[in-house]
Amino acid sequence: QKAALLRRWQTEEEILQQDKISRLPEELVNILDKTIKDLVFSPDETKILYTATASASIPKELIPPLPGASTQPEERELQSGKTYVYDLKEDRNFAIDLPEETKASWFPTSKHLFLVQNDKISIREYDNTNQVNLYAGPFENSFAFTFPSGNRLLILASLSKDTPPNLYSITLR
Repeated sequence: QKAALLRRWQTEEEILQQDKISRLPEELVNILDKTIKDLVFSPDETKILYTATASASIPKELIPPLPGASTQPEERELQSGKTYVYDLKEDRNFAIDLPEETKASWFPTSKHLFLVQNDKISIREYDNTNQVNLYAGPFENSFAFTFPSGNRLLILASLSKDTPPNLYSITLR
């Protein structure tokens, strides 16, 4: 019963993901199908976080450009193994410099990436600027999550060697 429920949930998740992808420009979908993995839409579905698996080039003006778009340098030439964020509103693609063994996910604002390393948690703007360290210290197995409101973190940590790990909430200001 548990396995059937998990399969049904995965099927529903795949259908939702395919629906989001189907709304993208066809040329972008063709590139994404062939050259990326770990595609994750931002919570507001205006950006895509992904890792390139092969070299490719994203053509300009797949989406009509917006006036006043980001002035940060973008990277439209994909390199295998690198992580990127594609902004669907502004038609801009940003390379994200991640240290090894860093888990990247979306922060609830959709404007920031949530970065988890061995003993450090930080956020960075989606265009790879303005990194802020939120927590530095021990926590278990990179177990760190944001609350949906974005005002707290949840970590699994042991505050002393003699106590088992416990869940702790860290308030962000």
